[in-house]
Amino acid sequence: MAQGRPDLVIGGRYRLIGELGAGGFGRVWRAHDETLGVDVAIKEMRLPPSSSEVERADRLKRAEREARHAARLRDHPNVVAVHDVVVEDGTPWIVMRLVDGDTLADRLDSGPLSPEQATPIAAALLAALSAAGDADIAHRDVKPGNVLLTERGDVLLTDFGIATHDADTRLTSTGMFIGSIEYTAPERLEGRGRGTVSDLFSLGATLYHTVEGVSPFRRDTAKASMAAILFDQPPPPGRAGALTELITRLLDKDPDRRPSFAEALALATTDSPRREALPPTRREHQPPPTSGPMTFAVHRFAWQRALAVAIVLFFAAPGLGLVIAAANISGNKSIPYLYVGIASLGFAAVLAWVNARNRNQLVITPDDVGIKQGNGQTLSVEWPAVDIVTLFSHTARSRTFTQVQIKTHPDRTDVHGGAGAAVKRNHLGHWVIPYVDADLAELTDAFRSYAPTTVRIR
Repeated sequence: MAQGRPDLVIGGRYRLIGELGAGGFGRVWRAHDETLGVDVAIKEMRLPPSSSEVERADRLKRAEREARHAARLRDHPNVVAVHDVVVEDGTPWIVMRLVDGDTLADRLDSGPLSPEQATPIAAALLAALSAAGDADIAHRDVKPGNVLLTERGDVLLTDFGIATHDADTRLTSTGMFIGSIEYTAPERLEGRGRGTVSDLFSLGATLYHTVEGVSPFRRDTAKASMAAILFDQPPPPGRAGALTELITRLLDKDPDRRPSFAEALALATTDSPRREALPPTRREHQPPPTSGPMTFAVHRFAWQRALAVAIVLFFAAPGLGLVIAAANISGNKSIPYLYVGIASLGFAAVLAWVNARNRNQLVITPDDVGIKQGNGQTLSVEWPAVDIVTLFSHTARSRTFTQVQIKTHPDRTDVHGGAGAAVKRNHLGHWVIPYVDADLAELTDAFRSYAPTTVRIR
C-alpha cells in the first residue's frame, strides 16, 4: 500500500512536496502536477493496515463519493474544486485545487472574530451550502476545520468526504457515526437526519464558535457533547452583534423552525430581520436617473473566430490570385480572370465586414443584465430574477478576460431571449459568459452600481 512521502509520484504525474495537514480520514499534501506544471492539493485517504477488504472498499467508495459531490459544485466560488481521483497501490488519492491560506479553526486559535469579520464567512458558507442543497447534496460535516480562508479574503468549504446525495447508497454500518459530534445537528444524532437542514445547525455551531471563541456544545467527553446538543441550550451569544438572530435561529433544535437558506442569507447580510429573502419586484437600489446602459465587448470562442477567418481567406486568396494572373495576361483573355477575381475579393470583403460587425456585448442597464450578439440574438435577465453574479479573472491566449456567472432565482421567470454561442449554461444551470473583455475591477464597479448586493468576486 502506497504511503505518502515527499517526492513520491502519484498516478504518474502528481509529485508530493510536503504535508499540509492531517485528520481522522487522511492527510493533505501539496503536490506538483508534472503534466500541467502547476501545484495542487492531494488528499491521501488513510487506510489502517488492519483494515478488512470491506473497510477498504468502503473507504474507496467514500473517496469516489467525495470527488463526485465536489465535482458537481466545482464551479461554485465557495467550494474547493476537485480535479481527479487516483487509486495508487490500493490507496485512494483526491486531487483538488490548492488553496493558500488557513482553516477557520487555525484562525480561531488566535481568538474569535468580530461580527464584521464573520459576516462574509457566514454569507459564503450559506451560498455554498445552498448550492449543495440545490444539487441534493448534504455536507454533514460543516465545522471550522472544513472552512478555508485565503489571504485575499476568499471563503471555501471543503471535505465532502461524508456528504450524501439522494441517489447515494448508505456506506456506514448500523450504529456507526461519522462526523464531528460537537457541530452535529440533534436530529442526526438521533438517526433522523434532515439533509441540508441539518447542515444549517452545524453552520450555526460553527458561527457561534467563530464569534464567541468557544464551541457551544463542546464537553469533556463525546457522550457529554451529544447530551448537550440534544438537551442543553448554549449561552446567548454575547459578541455576535448583527449575527445574533441568525446564529440563534440556526441553532434551533427543531429543524422545522430553522430559517431557509434564503432567509439565513438575508439575516447574514443585513441588520434588518424583516428583509425579504428574494428581491422585490423593483430593486431597492436605484441608480441615478442619468445612468444608462454599460456595454463591454465579449469575445467569441476560439473555434468561431478561426472559422470566420478561414472562410474569408478561402475566398480572398483565390480572388487575389486571379487578379494578379489577369494583370499578367494580355488582351481579352484577362477579362474573365479579372471579373472572377474581383467578385471573390468583393465577397471576401463582405464576409469580413459582416464578421467585424458580428460583435457580442455584455449590456448592464438599470433594469437588467444581458448579452447582445452581433447576429441580433439577445438574452436578458431582469434584476429581480438575479440571485448572485460571480466574477473572476482568467487568462486565455495570453490575454486576460473576466468571466461572468449569473445565478437566477429558480422561482423567477424574468429571463428573456435565447443564449446563443456567446453564453452557455454550466451543470448548475448558471449562465456563463466566459470572455468579457474588461478589467475585473471595472466590471465589478459596473455591476455594483446597479446590483450591489448580488456581486461576488472569486
